[in-house]
Amino acid sequence: MTKIKTMTKVEKTPKTTKKVETIEELTATRDAAIVDIEEKQVKLTESKYSMDFDNVANISRVMKHLDKSTKWMIKDAALTINLYDNIKLEKARIKALGEEKTIVELGAVDLNTLYKSLTVCEGYGIENAKAFITLLTNLGSQISSAMEKLSGDNQKIQGMHVELAELDKAIEDMSTEKVEADEIIE
Repeated sequence: MTKIKTMTKVEKTPKTTKKVETIEELTATRDAAIVDIEEKQVKLTESKYSMDFDNVANISRVMKHLDKSTKWMIKDAALTINLYDNIKLEKARIKALGEEKTIVELGAVDLNTLYKSLTVCEGYGIENAKAFITLLTNLGSQISSAMEKLSGDNQKIQGMHVELAELDKAIEDMSTEKVEADEIIE
């Protein structure tokens, strides 16, 4: 016996919670959404992700990897340099404070650059392979977790932009004069 599935059409509706009647209310809702999106984007840009490097030697290994093994192109050379410099600053901070824990704080761009440099790399020799695998074992899960959090935050902001686009469309629809067929005079 064959199962028959019926398909139903689902209409997409804006995610706004209240029914907005006037263009003024739509505009006020849009303006509030813009402020909210901007605040969240600034917060995301300024947020830091903590990486426990276990010891200063691992920080040095990452710096060596960035210096000697990271393949770069013109579009990401500046990002790689910035990551290297920020890790170097974090290493100096940890040493200067004499902290036991080697927690390095990275911004979203640095985190993404570190992820890319560790996942798109080539090396030579068994000794280098062992050192790289050890480094990846120590940091890999932390980087993956931080990247998942960053991705989730970006998806939330993307969803907010979709809602904003829906509001803009609704405002445009309300402000555009519609001409009916019987109103056209020849």
